[in-house]
Amino acid sequence: MYLFGEASGSLPRPYGKVNRNPVAIVNGMADKSPIYINAVPDQELVFDASASYDPDGDELSFNWFFYYELYFPGCVDLIVSPDGTGCTVTVSEATGNDNLHLILEVTDNGTPSLTSYRRIVINVSENNK
Repeated sequence: MYLFGEASGSLPRPYGKVNRNPVAIVNGMADKSPIYINAVPDQELVFDASASYDPDGDELSFNWFFYYELYFPGCVDLIVSPDGTGCTVTVSEATGNDNLHLILEVTDNGTPSLTSYRRIVINVSENNK
Protein backbone atom coordinates (compact mmCIF):
# COMPACT_ATOMS: atom_id res chain seq x y z
CA MET A 1 0.00 0.00 0.00
CA TYR A 2 2.77 2.41 0.89
CA LEU A 3 4.50 1.83 -2.45
CA PHE A 4 1.26 2.45 -4.34
CA GLY A 5 0.66 5.70 -2.48
CA GLU A 6 4.23 6.81 -3.08
CA ALA A 7 4.03 5.99 -6.79
CA SER A 8 0.72 7.75 -7.25
CA GLY A 9 1.86 10.88 -5.40
CA SER A 10 -1.06 10.65 -2.99
CA LEU A 11 1.07 10.63 0.16
CA PRO A 12 1.84 13.93 1.89
CA ARG A 13 4.99 15.56 0.62
CA PRO A 14 7.58 17.18 2.87
CA TYR A 15 7.25 20.91 3.55
CA GLY A 16 8.97 22.83 0.77
CA LYS A 17 8.21 20.17 -1.86
CA VAL A 18 4.67 21.36 -2.59
CA ASN A 19 3.23 24.56 -3.94
CA ARG A 20 1.55 26.79 -1.36
CA ASN A 21 -1.03 29.54 -1.85
CA PRO A 22 0.17 33.11 -2.27
CA VAL A 23 -0.50 35.54 0.57
CA ALA A 24 -2.72 38.44 -0.55
CA ILE A 25 -1.97 41.61 1.42
CA VAL A 26 -4.01 44.78 0.81
CA ASN A 27 -2.92 48.10 2.29
CA GLY A 28 -0.74 46.24 4.79
CA MET A 29 -3.55 43.96 6.00
CA ALA A 30 -2.51 40.32 5.73
CA ASP A 31 -5.34 38.51 7.52
CA LYS A 32 -7.97 36.72 5.45
CA SER A 33 -11.03 38.60 6.68
CA PRO A 34 -12.83 41.06 4.39
CA ILE A 35 -11.76 44.70 4.52
CA TYR A 36 -14.60 47.16 5.18
CA ILE A 37 -14.35 50.71 3.81
CA ASN A 38 -16.74 53.62 4.20
CA ALA A 39 -16.59 56.20 1.43
CA VAL A 40 -18.47 59.20 0.07
CA PRO A 41 -19.40 59.71 -3.59
CA ASP A 42 -16.46 60.81 -5.79
CA GLN A 43 -13.91 59.85 -3.12
CA GLU A 44 -10.81 58.23 -4.58
CA LEU A 45 -9.88 54.97 -2.85
CA VAL A 46 -6.39 53.55 -3.35
CA PHE A 47 -5.59 49.89 -2.76
CA ASP A 48 -2.07 48.48 -2.72
CA ALA A 49 -1.26 44.76 -2.89
CA SER A 50 2.46 45.12 -3.61
CA ALA A 51 3.35 43.50 -0.25
CA SER A 52 1.66 40.26 -1.36
CA TYR A 53 4.04 37.35 -1.69
CA ASP A 54 4.35 33.69 -2.46
CA PRO A 55 5.89 31.53 0.29
CA ASP A 56 7.60 29.43 -2.41
CA GLY A 57 9.04 32.46 -4.22
CA ASP A 58 6.85 31.95 -7.32
CA GLU A 59 5.96 34.90 -9.53
CA LEU A 60 2.55 36.46 -8.90
CA SER A 61 -0.13 37.88 -11.15
CA PHE A 62 -2.88 40.19 -9.91
CA ASN A 63 -6.47 40.72 -10.99
CA TRP A 64 -8.86 43.29 -9.48
CA PHE A 65 -12.57 43.08 -10.25
CA PHE A 66 -15.98 43.79 -8.79
CA TYR A 67 -18.15 40.87 -7.74
CA TYR A 68 -20.63 40.80 -10.63
CA GLU A 69 -23.82 40.11 -8.68
CA LEU A 70 -23.11 43.06 -6.35
CA TYR A 71 -21.88 45.55 -8.93
CA PHE A 72 -23.38 48.86 -10.00
CA PRO A 73 -22.41 49.36 -13.66
CA GLY A 74 -21.66 52.92 -14.61
CA CYS A 75 -21.14 54.27 -11.11
CA VAL A 76 -17.63 52.85 -10.50
CA ASP A 77 -14.32 53.77 -12.08
CA LEU A 78 -11.63 51.10 -11.55
CA ILE A 79 -8.07 51.91 -12.65
CA VAL A 80 -5.44 49.17 -12.21
CA SER A 81 -1.72 49.97 -12.03
CA PRO A 82 0.44 48.72 -14.94
CA ASP A 83 1.97 45.91 -12.82
CA GLY A 84 -1.44 44.98 -11.39
CA THR A 85 -0.39 45.33 -7.74
CA GLY A 86 -2.59 48.34 -7.08
CA CYS A 87 -5.81 49.97 -8.11
CA THR A 88 -7.78 53.15 -7.66
CA VAL A 89 -11.55 53.09 -7.24
CA THR A 90 -13.84 56.10 -7.58
CA VAL A 91 -17.56 55.65 -7.04
CA SER A 92 -19.53 58.49 -8.63
CA GLU A 93 -22.77 58.03 -6.72
CA ALA A 94 -24.06 56.67 -3.44
CA THR A 95 -25.04 53.01 -3.49
CA GLY A 96 -27.69 53.36 -0.80
CA ASN A 97 -27.82 50.41 1.56
CA ASP A 98 -25.91 48.23 -0.92
CA ASN A 99 -22.17 47.65 -0.77
CA LEU A 100 -19.68 47.21 -3.59
CA HIS A 101 -17.48 44.12 -3.35
CA LEU A 102 -14.03 44.60 -4.85
CA ILE A 103 -12.07 41.36 -5.21
CA LEU A 104 -8.31 40.97 -5.40
CA GLU A 105 -7.19 37.73 -7.03
CA VAL A 106 -3.52 36.77 -6.61
CA THR A 107 -2.24 33.75 -8.57
CA ASP A 108 1.20 32.17 -8.47
CA ASN A 109 2.97 30.44 -11.37
CA GLY A 110 3.80 27.28 -9.39
CA THR A 111 2.71 23.76 -10.26
CA PRO A 112 -0.19 23.61 -9.90
CA SER A 113 -0.86 27.33 -9.94
CA LEU A 114 -2.75 28.45 -6.83
CA THR A 115 -4.91 31.51 -6.20
CA SER A 116 -5.77 33.52 -3.10
CA TYR A 117 -8.47 36.16 -2.80
CA ARG A 118 -9.17 39.26 -0.67
CA ARG A 119 -12.56 40.94 -0.53
CA ILE A 120 -12.92 44.67 0.01
CA VAL A 121 -16.45 45.74 0.92
CA ILE A 122 -17.11 49.40 0.08
CA ASN A 123 -20.09 51.29 1.46
CA VAL A 124 -20.64 54.54 -0.42
CA SER A 125 -22.99 56.96 1.28
CA GLU A 126 -23.40 60.70 1.80
CA ASN A 127 -23.74 59.83 5.51
CA ASN A 128 -20.09 58.66 5.64
CA LYS A 129 -18.81 62.26 5.71
